[in-house]
This record gives sequence, C-alpha cells and structure tokens, in this order.
Amino acid sequence: MSSRRRFGFVLATLLAFALVAGWVTSWAPGPASPSVKDLPSVTRSPGETSPPAVALADLQGVEDLRARFNADQGVPRLLLLLSPT
Repeated sequence: MSSRRRFGFVLATLLAFALVAGWVTSWAPGPASPSVKDLPSVTRSPGETSPPAVALADLQGVEDLRARFNADQGVPRLLLLLSPT
C-alpha cells in the first residue's frame, strides 16, 4: 500500500470516528445536575460542627440487615454488598 493511500485511509478513519463521536455526544443525555441557584444553602451557627461521618456496619445475618433497614424509613439508604468471589 502506498504512503498516499495509507494517509487517505487514516484520514478517512479519523474523520469517521470524529463524526460518530459528535453524533453520540449530541444524542447522549447530559448530567442532570441542578444549577447553583437551585441548590439549598447551608448555614451553620458559630461553633456548630458538621454531622458525624457514617460508619459501615458489620451485619451478622439477614435479620440484622432487615432491622437496620426498617429502622430508617423515609431516609435514603445505601447498601454495600461485598462478596469474596
């Protein structure tokens, strides 16, 4: 293959990738982040500290998980399940 033909192939391939990338990014939904003016402001009185950090709980069984999960009704919860396999 001649160098001119190889250059044309590389150029056409890069152009095709650029067109596909532009098309995908124009149709992909953007992040649904609120603007700064929509965010609630947090004010703290002098001497007030931030809330304590959340610690991971070591559960002993399904009943322990169920009890802890049901204790916080109405509050967003995050479950982290880890498996050794």
